[in-house]
Amino acid sequence: METEQFLGHNSKEALKLLLVPGRMTATESNIKHFKPVNSVNLGANIVDVDKRAQLIAPDQSIKDHNN
Repeated sequence: METEQFLGHNSKEALKLLLVPGRMTATESNIKHFKPVNSVNLGANIVDVDKRAQLIAPDQSIKDHNN
């Protein structure tokens, strides 16, 4: 459903309640965007994990989720 259609049937507050809890951080978005297409290749997976670790390490909010 498009945003305009949703707002035609619901309030702005309902849209906010729908979107805010599911919003991704920039780090989460980058991790999803840079995920390798061929996950069968072990070498590509190792490189991917290294890249993701570099993206995640500076992000305090992701580390706080595990505490």
